[in-house]
Amino acid sequence: MNDSDVYLFFSMNGSGRFVGVARMISNVDFNFAFEYWAMDGVWRGLMQVEWLFVKDVPNKLLKDLKLP
Repeated sequence: MNDSDVYLFFSMNGSGRFVGVARMISNVDFNFAFEYWAMDGVWRGLMQVEWLFVKDVPNKLLKDLKLP
């Protein structure tokens, strides 16, 4: 881990659950458009991630989570 690491916390929309943490391992390529979003053309970009943690946890258990 270094000062420039970016960690992504994932949740399923409307689920009330936390589902995982990944670390970005590449820059975002904004020239890429994923064609399967519900609203095409709204979300652009592709990046590589390393999954660190995949677990179904209720969001309320993480309400006091603080990152240094």
